[in-house]
Amino acid sequence: QELRDEAVEVEVAIESRERRLQEVNERVEKLQEGHEELKSKREKQAMLTRFKRIVKDVRDMQRQEVKTQLEDEMNNLLSYFSDGLFGPATHVEFTDGSSYQFTVYTGEGRRYKSHISDQNTAEVVLHTLLFHTALLKRLAQLDDSLPYRVFVIDAPFANEMDIGNAPDIRSFLAQLPEILDDYQILVSAAETESFDVDTYTNYSIKRLNST
Repeated sequence: QELRDEAVEVEVAIESRERRLQEVNERVEKLQEGHEELKSKREKQAMLTRFKRIVKDVRDMQRQEVKTQLEDEMNNLLSYFSDGLFGPATHVEFTDGSSYQFTVYTGEGRRYKSHISDQNTAEVVLHTLLFHTALLKRLAQLDDSLPYRVFVIDAPFANEMDIGNAPDIRSFLAQLPEILDDYQILVSAAETESFDVDTYTNYSIKRLNST
């Protein structure tokens, strides 16, 4: 009887240990599954990081190509300026990085930066005309370019245009239809000394009476 009782106790102990062993095995399986899932996530994260780096490198390369193309266009356009701030300009350079800020250099050693234009002159107008004209010329060269090509310039002689730059802006606007011959150019301005309509023979002039 003692042996039977002892055998029963041993069997109960064995069953208990088997249950515990089964629980441990299940926990080990879950841990293994969790480890595999974590490993998979880390591999995907590493792949995503590499992909982002590749995308960034490609984007930076393409951006630099665009900047180089715009620099060429803008350097060609500098020949249209002769009297004002950009008259002695020699070349244009974009800053490094993701921005499209640029600097106009002159043979006199002066620099005109697009993001810190002098508010007392028409420098911001010169920068704007130079950049946007070059950009539109570049867009016109692309196969999948804009379906509707129009360049609207509102009040280019506003804010008391300084005398030094007015002739250059007037001359540039007058030649703009030839520079951007694929675009419709719309210029709106008050008829003042700076904006003499007789200069714009390439435009169809429409006068609006003020009320």
